[in-house]
Amino acid sequence: MAYELSWIVPKRVILCELSGFTEEASGREFDAEMCRMLDDGDAEAALIHTVLVFDKMTGRPNLKLLTSFSFTKHPRNGWLIATGITNPLIKMVGSLAAQITKIRATGIDTVEEAIQLLYEFDSTIPRPDSYDASV
Repeated sequence: MAYELSWIVPKRVILCELSGFTEEASGREFDAEMCRMLDDGDAEAALIHTVLVFDKMTGRPNLKLLTSFSFTKHPRNGWLIATGITNPLIKMVGSLAAQITKIRATGIDTVEEAIQLLYEFDSTIPRPDSYDASV
């Protein structure tokens, strides 16, 4: 699994662009980097949110790997908003993983819609019209 992590909203909202297949080795690396970003987030903010972009992902996710991620249990992990999922099986696996790990997660079509939804969930992040959320 290839991934690219960056900040959409500095120190408040992580953008995670995923591509390729889910592999255990890269999954562990991804998990560690997500934990680092959550640690490095805004110290004043209660939660750091993540927008996951799946439109370049191939294959199906590994449920065992998804449910073993430690970043989902990080005390500052906020909402996970998945975008770009068109495969019903992947949607189902993601929903199941969210239920098993008891995390705040949902899916929506675009990154722009995800940012708007995050603002509705957490009005302490900057207004969506104050930065570029295009991917």
